[in-house]
Amino acid sequence: VLAHVRWRRDGSSVRMQSDAVEGRIEAKKGVTRIREASASWVFTAADNGRTHAVFEIHMDPNGAIPGWLLNRLVVNSPFTTFTSLEKQASKEKYANSSLAF
Repeated sequence: VLAHVRWRRDGSSVRMQSDAVEGRIEAKKGVTRIREASASWVFTAADNGRTHAVFEIHMDPNGAIPGWLLNRLVVNSPFTTFTSLEKQASKEKYANSSLAF
């Protein structure tokens, strides 16, 4: 999936919006590409230096996906994503980071 990503700051929140861009990657025989996908992250400052994060995603896989695979993604992906995000955010190199906007 090729995506167009935008960031926007609104008061104490930052939003990242990502939308699939169709028609920019050459089609390959035997490969089904996702045509519709959008995702967003909203990060909001919370008490005690914490951050409240909300992640939403919608996608149309444009083909059949086995139930076992879809169920695994739906259950495991949010947990894995947030665990990885927390691990990265707690690294010292990000301790004093700020956004350019």
